[in-house]
Amino acid sequence: MGYSDWQLNRIRDALRAFRQYTHVEDLDYYEHHGEKEKKKRSSLVKSFTWADVREAIAVVTGVEIGKDMKKGAERLRQFVEGINDKENPGQKRFPVPQQESLDGIVRFLTDEHTNLLSEDELKEYAPHYQAPMRLLEYLAQDFDRERLMPPEKIAGTYELRTLEDEVFVVRELVLQRPSEDGLIQVIETEDSFKGEASKEFDGWSYLDRRQKRDGYERHGGWAILTPENNLFCFLKNERTTTNRYYFTLASDLEHRSETPPIQLVFLHHDYSLELTGQEIGSMDAVMEQTAKNIIGFRRVEQ
Repeated sequence: MGYSDWQLNRIRDALRAFRQYTHVEDLDYYEHHGEKEKKKRSSLVKSFTWADVREAIAVVTGVEIGKDMKKGAERLRQFVEGINDKENPGQKRFPVPQQESLDGIVRFLTDEHTNLLSEDELKEYAPHYQAPMRLLEYLAQDFDRERLMPPEKIAGTYELRTLEDEVFVVRELVLQRPSEDGLIQVIETEDSFKGEASKEFDGWSYLDRRQKRDGYERHGGWAILTPENNLFCFLKNERTTTNRYYFTLASDLEHRSETPPIQLVFLHHDYSLELTGQEIGSMDAVMEQTAKNIIGFRRVEQ
């Protein structure tokens, strides 16, 4: 199967975690099953080489990445760490392995022994696009000479961290590259931790984050860019099917600039506020609730 950008990023994170954080008993497992002679190691192997990672994938799945060990190891490194993009100085590109190799990597990461990814965490959410297409048609304005299309640079991962009532929540909003019709597929993941995790989070690996989280939710859906340059996101919880809506209040999205947006400020909306008693006729309660629902995502450099 093909993989979307958000799935590839998740695969890269898992490979990076496997390479950097592996105990000696794990190394013994791969050497034993690869019929190699075991070597004496310290109690904790701080990191494998990419050749070690290639070997481990071959042991578990039988898939040999690259024509030989050296080329396969370099292919894995480029996929995860990237290479300098000559056409865009200062930026990197991340060559994707051939489909057979990529499928082998996924089987390795989801293997019960490796256990770095679950199938649910790579599940593709494919919303029906009839509704957003009709909405775009409806929003079209006769006086516009041409339709405002979302630029490709909007694609990327945006993060929001919140700490409330001793619960630390990290949301990642992934915007896919817009289709030719201007539709953007959206995936939002939400990891929750105990409050003290907010002080340690930046030092965690992907594996730490997965093992220490108390809760995990995912929303999927689509987004459109209106003629007024507003980004509307319509999301649905994949487990409970509850809806979630984001409407931009502010952003630094500039169509004439080559720089991608850094911040997207949304109004997060689901249920409207029910006014009772003295609240009727006053805007105080509405303004207070609206302020709580203003959230800001910042772009994450990959």
